[in-house]
Amino acid sequence: MSSSVITRRQFLTLTGGVLGAAALGFPRLGLGAKKRVVIVGGGIGGATAAKYITMMDPAIEVTLVEKKQTYQPSSMPKSTPSTR
Repeated sequence: MSSSVITRRQFLTLTGGVLGAAALGFPRLGLGAKKRVVIVGGGIGGATAAKYITMMDPAIEVTLVEKKQTYQPSSMPKSTPSTR
C-alpha cells in the first residue's frame, strides 16, 4: 500500500500555480459581472461594514445575513464609568 504524501514545497508550488492562474483568468470572466458583497453577521461590525461599503460604492450590491430578525443593543454601553 503506497501512501501519497505531498511535501510542503509541492503544496506551495501547486497553490501558487492555482492562484496565479486564477489571478490571470478570473478577471476576464468577471468584466460584465455586478459587484457583490455578502456580510455574515448583522451586529455592530457587520452593519457598519455594510453601511460604509455602500457609501464608498453605491454600485456594489451588499447582502447582510443575520440569523436574528431584530437587533438589540447591549444593555451595558462601553462608555459607562463602571466599565472603564
